[in-house]
Amino acid sequence: MRLSTLCILWLFLASCNNTPLPAPSAPKLVSDCISATGGIEQWNKLSALKYSKVYTLFLEDGTIEKKLIEYHDFNKKNNTYEIKQIAGHDTIVTLFKNGNVNRWKNQLLLESSPSFLRSINASRYIISLPFVLANEPEIVSSLGKTKLPDSLSYDLIQATYLKGTSGQTTAEPWQFFIDRNTGLIKANKIHSVDHSSLVINENFTNVGPFHFYNERTSYRIDSIGQIQYLRAKYKYADYELIW
Repeated sequence: MRLSTLCILWLFLASCNNTPLPAPSAPKLVSDCISATGGIEQWNKLSALKYSKVYTLFLEDGTIEKKLIEYHDFNKKNNTYEIKQIAGHDTIVTLFKNGNVNRWKNQLLLESSPSFLRSINASRYIISLPFVLANEPEIVSSLGKTKLPDSLSYDLIQATYLKGTSGQTTAEPWQFFIDRNTGLIKANKIHSVDHSSLVINENFTNVGPFHFYNERTSYRIDSIGQIQYLRAKYKYADYELIW
């Protein structure tokens, strides 16, 4: 009888050990991700951030569409953002300052276009992840575990914005795949008006207290999330922190 009781107790304890832990809540995942990436206190102290970005765009057949280099100057303190793009013999500068955005090509002022602000907002949003997830989205929800093409499992969260807020132009949600081992964002899925993309953060680089992007790869995906083709490769470098 005693042996039988011990067996039952052992089976009960074994089943408890095999019970999966409950999935973290969305706020917990965001908080842990922010801490792993450098911490909100350090991000709030940062006055300005500069970096370069080389990116190569590919057509659907795999041929190179174009290759560009950009220099970004994000002044958080003064709320200005400048992108200097070198494309062949042309230099294109886009500047957001005092709530206005202008673009010059080879020092000639171009006619205003909504695309100027979209490029500024997109760049500022991407480099500010995951810190902007602390207060900008209207809704942040956890979608459980999911897998990426590497067949590994990630925590998936979704950030939903109201149209016109936080620099987003549609109410389509952004999805973020968080690596629970590192706490960092491994990938994000983006839905825009005419296409959807899956962007993989291949690796990061340590810059002061932060983990910033090193290499990223962007794929066009279909309506059910299947990869269609390689769209872009990005290489970030030359980070400079100004406190």
